[in-house]
Parts: sequence; C-alpha cells; structure tokens
Amino acid sequence: MQKEKNHNYFFIIVLTISLVIITTNLIASKVISRIGHKINLECTSLPKQEVPIIKEIKLTGNLSQMKYFFDALKQTKGHAVRIAHFGDSGLEGDMITSSLREDLQKKFGGSAVGFMSITSPDIMFRTTTRQSFSDNWKSLSVLSNNPNNIPLGISGYVYIPQGISWVKYVATGWHGYLNNFSCVKLYYSNAKNSSIIYSFNDGVKQNSNLLTGNEIHELKLYAPSGVSNSIKISTTQPDQAYFYGVSLENGNGIYVDNFAWPMNTGLGFQNISESNIKQFDSFLNYKLLILTFGIYQGTYNSNSDKWYENQMIKVIENLKKDFPQASILLMGVADKSIKKGTSFITDPRVPQLLKIQQDIVSKTGIAFWNFFEAMGGYGSMVKWVNATPPLAVLDYAHPSELGSAEIGQMLAKVLIDAYNNSK
Repeated sequence: MQKEKNHNYFFIIVLTISLVIITTNLIASKVISRIGHKINLECTSLPKQEVPIIKEIKLTGNLSQMKYFFDALKQTKGHAVRIAHFGDSGLEGDMITSSLREDLQKKFGGSAVGFMSITSPDIMFRTTTRQSFSDNWKSLSVLSNNPNNIPLGISGYVYIPQGISWVKYVATGWHGYLNNFSCVKLYYSNAKNSSIIYSFNDGVKQNSNLLTGNEIHELKLYAPSGVSNSIKISTTQPDQAYFYGVSLENGNGIYVDNFAWPMNTGLGFQNISESNIKQFDSFLNYKLLILTFGIYQGTYNSNSDKWYENQMIKVIENLKKDFPQASILLMGVADKSIKKGTSFITDPRVPQLLKIQQDIVSKTGIAFWNFFEAMGGYGSMVKWVNATPPLAVLDYAHPSELGSAEIGQMLAKVLIDAYNNSK
C-alpha cells in the first residue's frame, strides 16, 4: 500500500510538468504533420532520414477470450458495439483512438465519437470534437487526490459545478463519420432535485429534470431535428450533481471511447469503485477493453516491477469480473529511446516492461498485441522520429499526429484480421 501511495504522489508532482511537455510536443507534431515536412533541427547524432519497418504482428495470448467482442461484431447492424480504449498520455487528443474508430466504423458501421469528458486538458489538439467549457468546474480523477472519496466515473473522472457551469461539444467533421450526432446521453449521480438546461445547434433552450439518488443515472437528450452538430449543457446551481461525461451517439454500430490517463501505469482502476464500474457497464455494455499502459512503470526502479506486475494482475482480474461479457486486450509498450553518447538507443527498461506485460497476459488469460515488435522492435523509435514526415515527436516516446493515425490503423487491422480468422 505504501508503494502505491508513493506512486500516486509521484504522479501528482510530475503531472503538470509532463502535460506541458507532452501538449507542446503534440501540438508541434500536429503542425508538422499538416504542412507535410520535418522541422530542420541541428542534431548531429541523428541520421537525416530513417524508414520505419512496420511489421504485421498478430494477436497472441488467450484468443478465445476475444469471443465476446467477435460475437458482438456479427450484430453491429442491429446493435451498438462499444469499445473502451484506456491508456496513458499516448492516447491524449483522441488521435490513436480516432484512427482506430474510423477504420472499425468503416468496416462494421456506426458514426459519432462516443464518450466525452466534461472538461479536458487536451482540447487544443483534439480534432474529432471541438469542446469548450466554463472555468468553474471542479474535477477529481485517478490522477489527483480525492480526500472525500467522491465516486469517480468510468473515465476515471468526476466533475462538480462550482456555480452556473456549462460545457459545449461541436462535431468537427474532421473525419467524415463524425459530422453529427442524434442523441446525447448525460451521466451523473448524487443530483439535487433540480434540472439542467441544454440546447442543440445553439437553438431553443430546454430544461430536463435530474433524478436524485447516489446511483449512476443516464439522461437521454434527442436532437429535435433528428441530427445535430452541437450541444451546450448548463447546470443551474453549484454542487448540483456529480457529472461524469456525455456520449455523443448516432444509432447502431461501433463506438470507441477514448480514456487517456497521462502518467498512469494502469493502476488508476483501483480508484474507481466496483459499483460504479458495473453501473456504467449496465448502460454502455462494453464488448472490448483495450489497455495501453506500462511505459510509465519504466520511470521507477526495476525493484518495483514484481509489485507492479502483481497489482496489474489484480486490476485485470477485477476488470474481468466487473465486465463479464467483455474481451480484454493488453497492448504492448512502444519502443522508447534514450541518448547514449551521441546516439539514441532503445531504453533498457522497454524489454523489461514487455516481459512483465507478457507475464501478466499469461497469468490473466487475456489477449496481447506486441506493439513493440509491430513498430519495428529495437531502435524503431529513432526511425519513427526521423521518418519524413515524422511519425514520432522529439521526446522519443510519443507518436506524432501521423504516427498516431498509423498506430490506430495498425491496431484496427490486427483486430479485423483476428476477427476474420475466428470465423
């Protein structure tokens, strides 16, 4: 328990600095990607150009555990099939997830972005949905202290209005399948006897009453004209309820929800109550959980690796119990480079972390995708950084916008191939 507290304290101390660095890098990578060329930086230790070798690496592990997801894919024309994509800072901006979502929706049907938070630190570089909000929301999460044990939602966050607070979502059409939505589902608990105010497309304001009680509630709001490309939701009093987020939807098909927990190793699930997870799943009915964690365990001494492995095994066993009709896929860590002399090499912690993940998969009976090998294995991050245009940014740890799209497409192909082979 003491080690876990130390982990949490470390996250809190470095989170702000990390977010600034990551956000700067990701915004820069977006600009670079759009203009289609690299920034010419003086780095004598780097080759001028590298060509990444991307490999087709299939799913391994217990593929029979993927049956829940594969069986659901056969019914997408008549049902919504939902995927939860959890991960660390590599998932910020919805960039990897958006590419995965797009390819799966093209293949199996569906549109709209799915789950969205109330506030978010990545709105400057999220292209799939434009989000704005008032500055008087209080947020608590798996990344912060929660001294009063306010119940967190499936996203790992909870938001409490400190006055008349509001949030607005606008479909950007950045990807063709995200042009609009027909239904908005608002998730909340512990509401006062009160109502919220909402409007679609900046039109007529409407009221909707909230249900009291400490259980999770789902409020469905329908676009009056059938579809809409924006909605604004406003609270009517301080501390009105615990709000968890919305789901922007458009009928049946695939939904892929993006849940990014920067600087987290995956142990954040321990801070979400089993009751809340089960209540959310009763509404969302997830058929696949994708876990993209692990690289931040590399910031700790290897002496804590066995403890981390045991904790992650407990996390996954609890997820299997809380989501009994969902498949679980652990995505292997990416390559990460450190500087040695005048060159960049694979961080020695990466293969150690990969071994831990493979042991976790073996002991929990879930599926695994070795992304380290898929992106090219040892030394591949340097090639991704120095590709033209670049597929990774200059921290030698995070993908660029184009690299994120590539990863999402690779993951989608792996899932589709595994599904086709299961028939």
